Formats: sequence, structure tokens, C-alpha cells
Amino acid sequence: MSVPALPGRSVPVVVAAVLAICGTATDLVLRGDVTPLAFVAALCLSALLADAITALAHFSFDYIFPYDFPIFGPIAKGFNEHHEEPSLDPKDAVENFTLGGYGSCAVSLLSLGVILFGDHGPVSSFVLTLLLFLAIWGLLFHHLHSYAHMGSLLDPRRFTSEVERIAGLNDKRQQKAALRALFATVPTPRFIKLLQRLRLTLEPGRHNLHHIHFESDFSSVNGWSDPLLNPILRPAARYFKAKRQRGIAERSAVACPERVEGRSGAEAARRAIPRSASLPRSGQD
Repeated sequence: MSVPALPGRSVPVVVAAVLAICGTATDLVLRGDVTPLAFVAALCLSALLADAITALAHFSFDYIFPYDFPIFGPIAKGFNEHHEEPSLDPKDAVENFTLGGYGSCAVSLLSLGVILFGDHGPVSSFVLTLLLFLAIWGLLFHHLHSYAHMGSLLDPRRFTSEVERIAGLNDKRQQKAALRALFATVPTPRFIKLLQRLRLTLEPGRHNLHHIHFESDFSSVNGWSDPLLNPILRPAARYFKAKRQRGIAERSAVACPERVEGRSGAEAARRAIPRSASLPRSGQD
């Protein structure tokens, strides 16, 4: 039985997201009451909130939603395949903006509610401005994420091999430096590199720490929320990884109850678990 899924590539979704953003912006220009200070505050707050929302969504797709869950399951499968083969690349613009467009359209629906029922005073206008920026970040986030991988220019197999090597470094600073050195060989556009250095978008050295253990740095916009969420999501990720490991060990023990050379089924299962085996594969643990 097939699982309901959203299209991976859809120009109409991208167009709808852009039109909704333009409609919200037009309403703000014509009827809004936003001061320059409120505008800047909404922009900065939206960058942090969008980053945190993508981190929580990323964690959920990595560890919570099973593949057979309607709509979200296929998205989770895509995230897990990205871990196995990180081929995400800016050249896949339609796909990137489609995946971002779904979230952007959802935010724009909230904006429509504010437009229809708000009084267009300072508070209502600030909320609408915040939602406008969130919709923009939503549309852009997957494409921004792709610049932290450059899959068409950095072979996924080479990336995975290098990450496994870098994982052996004990110091986190050394790991980040090694990841930055890896991406220094990739011809990322200069403007994007500048945004990455300014931490206005995902910086590869920091973001790809996620691909070492899949326990931290889940954000997909700029990484601002990672220091706030890592202390919460890291132990949660380890809990789900341990839970899945126990499930694999139990199934292995049932399938192969005999011990070979004194090795238990649980130990054999642990040896067989790949780096991303912590990720949910089905509706059962």
C-alpha cells in the first residue's frame, strides 16, 4: 500500500508560495503600521525562529516519523537518504524551492488570518511582518541548506568517507576545521561564502557536524538556534538511537538465537548497525 506523499518537484507550489509572500508584503505596504526598528526586529527574530523550526522539523524527520506515516513519512525517508548519500545541491532549484514552498505556504495561511482578522495596528503589523519573513525563510531554507553540501561538486561518497575520517578527531574544533578545509576545495559562489562566513546562512564546517553522529546541529537556515537546541536534542537523539538499537538487537536475537563464538545476538546487531541506523525505517521499533 502506497503512502500519501507530496510532490518532490512542483512549479505551481513554488509560484503559490511566491504569490502568497507578495500578497502579504503588499498588504503590509498599503495598510501596515511598521516602524524601521520593528522591521529589523522582526527580521532578526524570524531568522532565529525559522532556524529553530527547521531544526525541530529535521529532528522529527530523523527520529520520530516512520516511513509509513502519511505525508511526513516520505519526507523522513528523503532526509534519511540524504544522510546516506548527501547529494543535496543548488542546481536542483525546483526541488529545493518546492520542499521549502510547502512550509512557506503554511506560514502564509497564518498571514492571511492576520490580514483578515487583525486591526493593522502596530502589534498586528509586527506579527504580520514576522510571518512574512518566516514565509520567505521557509521558501529559501532548503536551497540555503544545499549550499552547505554542494552535492554535484563534492561527490557524496567522498564526503561520506571524509566525514567518517573526521569523526575520528577527538576535538570538535578540529572537526569543524577539517570540514571547512574540505569545503574550501569546493567552488561555492563568493556571495554565498560571504553569507556563510557572516553566519547569515548555514556554514558547512558547523552544519556538517550533524553528519558525524546525527545528534546535534539540526538547523537548516543559519545555525543560530543550534546552541539553544543542541542541549535538548542531543540527549533526545541518543535516546531514540539507543531505542532503535535495542529493537534491532531484539529482532536479531529472535532471528538468530544461537550464539556464534560467544557473541550474543545483541552484540552482532550492534556491529551491523550503520551510522544512520538510528533513523526510523518503519512504523515499528
